Amino acid sequence: MSYGTNSTLFGEDYWWYRYKNGTIIYFNGTYSMNFACNATTKADPDIAGPGVIASFLATASITVLVAMVPAFYELLDWLSMIKGKLWPSSPAISNRSSKTPFLAEAATRLLGFLCDLQIITAFAIVVAGLAQYPKISFYHENIAVNYWWLSVNSFLAARIEYMTADLEIIPARITIRRAGVLVSVILGLVFQCIINIRESRDWNFLGKSTCFLHHDRSTTWPWVAGAAMYAVFLLLTIIPTTRSWTKCYSALFDRGQGAFIKWQKKSFHALHIRLSRPASIRNNLLSSALPSKAVYLVLVLISSSSVILLWLLRQFLNIWSFGDGFGLLLIFFYIVFLVWDAYEIIDVKLTNRDLINGNETYWGFGQILPLVLMVTIGYAAVDALQEASAKEKCKASTAIALQPGQPTEPVLSQLE
Repeated sequence: MSYGTNSTLFGEDYWWYRYKNGTIIYFNGTYSMNFACNATTKADPDIAGPGVIASFLATASITVLVAMVPAFYELLDWLSMIKGKLWPSSPAISNRSSKTPFLAEAATRLLGFLCDLQIITAFAIVVAGLAQYPKISFYHENIAVNYWWLSVNSFLAARIEYMTADLEIIPARITIRRAGVLVSVILGLVFQCIINIRESRDWNFLGKSTCFLHHDRSTTWPWVAGAAMYAVFLLLTIIPTTRSWTKCYSALFDRGQGAFIKWQKKSFHALHIRLSRPASIRNNLLSSALPSKAVYLVLVLISSSSVILLWLLRQFLNIWSFGDGFGLLLIFFYIVFLVWDAYEIIDVKLTNRDLINGNETYWGFGQILPLVLMVTIGYAAVDALQEASAKEKCKASTAIALQPGQPTEPVLSQLE
């Protein structure tokens, strides 16, 4: 294939491509050509190797699956609460919510380790990508930044306790963890912004390592904005003088939701009064009653819509950036994000396999290490189960000791 900037050299049978700076390149050819990317990229198994991909996908999947365990029990509590409100005399309502189930306790303890692992992994891959800039290829930087999104999203799905702003006393370890999350998020945002600007400015479908094939045409800027907002709120929770500001954020939604619900109840009550008038009064005051009914019906619709819209806004902010929305809905969307991030990585890997110059299946230290380190998840799971079991036995012993006529000294000595 030959190409140049003079179309007269190629006769009547040629292809052409216009760069963003206005330059037009002409090609001779009688075959279809992929103008998204038609150049090779040097292999890098430490980023795009199957072992690295498998470790990132497996760790993120395990984190989300473990996070589903306490979410499941939260669903049971929520259903029990709803049933109690609908049928107050139903025996299904119980005090189970006051006692954390064994599996939920073990999952919560394991999530602490998994979240630490995810945020450290996200930090490491971003540092690796930035360290290779500007020599890193468009193909590899895209895979690397998707690793980061995969790790961060699975971390956020866990909703680990030290991310909340309601803790009055902030231990040093929680502050250190929050600072680590903040640094990882900031570096990830910087990396994503560099990628977006660089690929928009320097994309060259004939240039080596300056293009890659992909099917996703969406933009990441909205998610960058959401992550940036999350970083700001996270910073506020680290600074003692601004920690209370994040509580005001949640309190504002609570007050707004309460005001709209109160308005909704008043509108329903007023409409009910209009509709419950005796038939004789309705007939005599037909002309005056109908406008009143219509007005209060509109008020009911507006107030109900306001309640729903504010609730949806709260859930959106919780998923997009930061908030305290419905946890089960959050888990559902982060499962969707997990599937999407996995698709992005696998799609880019498979779509560009013919454009890779070299062997990315070489099993070196960079591929073997992350797989071997996954064994630590098994160790942490065993520890979490043992700790949850010990806590459950301790609670059972305490419950027996507090029964009438039972001595408490042996149990108290065991707890000490």
